[in-house]
Amino acid sequence: MALDVSGSSSLYWKAGIDYSGMNADAAGVLGIIRRLGTSVARISPFTILGVGAGVAFGKAATESYKFADEFDVAMTKVRTISEATQANFAGISEEIINLSRSVSQSAPQLATAFYQITSSGFDGAEAMEILEQSAKGAIAGFTDTFTVADAATRIMNAYGKEAGTVENVLDKMFKTVELGVIEMDGLSH
Repeated sequence: MALDVSGSSSLYWKAGIDYSGMNADAAGVLGIIRRLGTSVARISPFTILGVGAGVAFGKAATESYKFADEFDVAMTKVRTISEATQANFAGISEEIINLSRSVSQSAPQLATAFYQITSSGFDGAEAMEILEQSAKGAIAGFTDTFTVADAATRIMNAYGKEAGTVENVLDKMFKTVELGVIEMDGLSH
């Protein structure tokens, strides 16, 4: 039996849609794209560099804001528990920023470690000394300042004056890491 493909039982029918407008629109879009390509080719390399610099400065500004915000939050936490920081917020903040320039930790990270130190009962010049020595010790111990400060203040609180200075405590901690099968992170616990 043959397949009837005519009339209402046909598989093909004429839709009656006029495609001429779509073809004209497609040609117009292609023209716009070609003109855009020509315009982009004529843009000065200095314009492209200027746009790139603008993007870079924008990113730097965002990072600066983020840094300042993190540091401010950390120092505000310190101020809530540290009498010395309440009395000299700007001075202590500046000391921490200056310290961050000589060690591998950022100012917000150092401020977080400083909070740990002050919350352990140390304040003022003694707390700043512990922070500075802990930051230097973090470099030698391949860890962060918070970890070293946490371990040192725990030991100093546990043994009191018999523990000695923060330098004595850190020397013993590093010797323990050197001779033992333990890392600096383990000493704080």
